[in-house]
Amino acid sequence: MQNRLLNRLSIHKRVFVVCIDMSSRQIKPQHASRSPCDVSGSVTQPPEETIRMKIVRMVNSYCRINKVRQRQAWRTVYSRLYQLYHISIQNYGRSKRESWLDVAEHYGHLDKIYAIVSTELN
Repeated sequence: MQNRLLNRLSIHKRVFVVCIDMSSRQIKPQHASRSPCDVSGSVTQPPEETIRMKIVRMVNSYCRINKVRQRQAWRTVYSRLYQLYHISIQNYGRSKRESWLDVAEHYGHLDKIYAIVSTELN
């Protein structure tokens, strides 16, 4: 058993430090004797908030401020979508892993939902 452990340690004799180059997003192994990751490149900005992220954030904040359940808020949004634009999201088919917002995104109705959420829930 000890012999196996010694063989294993001799195989993994070289220790590498993994550094991530933020500008090219590549992983570069460096020898341990060198200095650790030198991040001299510019830091990348986080991605811009998508319309879907804005919708979810506005609905979440509305529910938190007004102490309303998420389910009721989304039902209100989808019923207003039907009343204003005559679009019934529930008539579209969806798989078990899809949400109704996924279906709306697939069929290109996020702009209408964003208009409803920004006017009705704020």
